[in-house]
Amino acid sequence: MGVIEVGLGGRLDSTNTMEHKVVTVISKIGLDHQSFLGNTIEEIAREKAGIMRPGVPCVLDESNPPVVRKVVEDYAKEIGTDVILSSTESAFLDGLSEEDFEPHQWQNLACAYTAFHLAYTKPASPLHHLLPAIQNLRWPGRLQTLDIRSVTGRREVVLLDGAHNVQSAEVLGSYVDNRLRKGASKVTWVLAASKGKELEGILKPLLYPGDCVAAVKFVPVDRMPWVEAMAPQDILAAASACGLDTTQLRDADSNLSGALRWAATVADGGPLVIAGSLYLVSDVLRLLRDAEQLKSQLLG
Repeated sequence: MGVIEVGLGGRLDSTNTMEHKVVTVISKIGLDHQSFLGNTIEEIAREKAGIMRPGVPCVLDESNPPVVRKVVEDYAKEIGTDVILSSTESAFLDGLSEEDFEPHQWQNLACAYTAFHLAYTKPASPLHHLLPAIQNLRWPGRLQTLDIRSVTGRREVVLLDGAHNVQSAEVLGSYVDNRLRKGASKVTWVLAASKGKELEGILKPLLYPGDCVAAVKFVPVDRMPWVEAMAPQDILAAASACGLDTTQLRDADSNLSGALRWAATVADGGPLVIAGSLYLVSDVLRLLRDAEQLKSQLLG
């Protein structure tokens, strides 16, 4: 059995060539990729609903707003299938504590749990497979703690997250506020973004006056020439509009290692977060991998 992620949208996605879908899942929907999917949450929901197939049940994240639920359920009636809202029954709750997860993680787990129950047709309970997988889950680029000592010399771990739209930025901002800002005078950020992103909405839940920001461009994305990095000066202008002092801003251009070194210096052991783009996540992980490989070669 395979778990296949839709690339973009749903209605026109290449995953629709699959002939043997057992269950489909629509998680929390937010405004993103409007140039492809539509300018309203209803239009985007309709595009996402296109992954559904007649007779194949669809799990919908119950935390979606009513307008999303209506669009998805109306389309399900059109094609002849059922929508099942995500659920965490008592059996699921017995094995895990909601307190150990962020709210969005718990919502995503509810979707996975519900879909797994629909897809798992063997008589034995699937929970003995599912619980160890959840307990050992590590998701690169999503609230990932990272050691950047090989590039910067900083001993404290940093937070790496691919938040790149308003919805994911709100989740990241809540995490940073609850976990990192307590007892800290500032948070230092290394940020990148794709051109066309709604930057004001993304930065608003992240940045506070007194924070420091290094803006950087991610490298060109292989085989995706339509994806372009936003100019660092545009990111810094948006950060300044959030109330940050211009003396606490750094234009790193395309120099990611330089951005990380500057951020590590000004953070001075305080919270450091890298965010704004999954392409930046890729660049950071590649930079650290190459640094570790070079270190191993020199020591070898």
